[in-house]
Amino acid sequence: GLFEMHSKDRACLLSMRLLERRCTRLSTLLRKLEFPKQSYISAFGKRYELPIRSSKTHVYKPVSDGELLYLGGFFDGDGCVTPTSGKHGCTLSIGQSADKAEILIRCHEAFGGGVHNHRHANGLVKASAKWVASGKNSRAAAARLAQVCSLKRKQLSIAACWPSCNDMRAEAPHQLKILKRQPVVYQCHR
Repeated sequence: GLFEMHSKDRACLLSMRLLERRCTRLSTLLRKLEFPKQSYISAFGKRYELPIRSSKTHVYKPVSDGELLYLGGFFDGDGCVTPTSGKHGCTLSIGQSADKAEILIRCHEAFGGGVHNHRHANGLVKASAKWVASGKNSRAAAARLAQVCSLKRKQLSIAACWPSCNDMRAEAPHQLKILKRQPVVYQCHR
């Protein structure tokens, strides 16, 4: 009885180790697989060729209060406020799976900016695309998004009112870095 139980346990353990090794090898193989570069995104049942460029003559589609709340909530979860390398302002961005890119198209329509490839598919990782707004587009988008219930309200406020003074402009990226490290407290500002 006792010896049989131990041999069953050993067999089970050996089977588990074999399965773990196979899974590790399969994961390694999947990571090495590369798919062709994504040339389009899918949204609203349509196909959009990439990149979708920012345009100075962009015609913005109106955003209802409810939709602005939705865009703000999505930005809270997946959005990013990043200072530009020259510290002349910020970029706003949201990354999303290339086959479910409705939010990227809606941000482009509402705030301008562009949509481009973010990450190529490989193995089990889907391709993703990214909406990016900079310059006047990012300042205007940040001002609108900061008005709604937003966990990133302070970051968006900095982006919307980027300082023109050199000393204050040099300090703004440090303020953003501090805000990104702080625990977020939910506040609704309507």
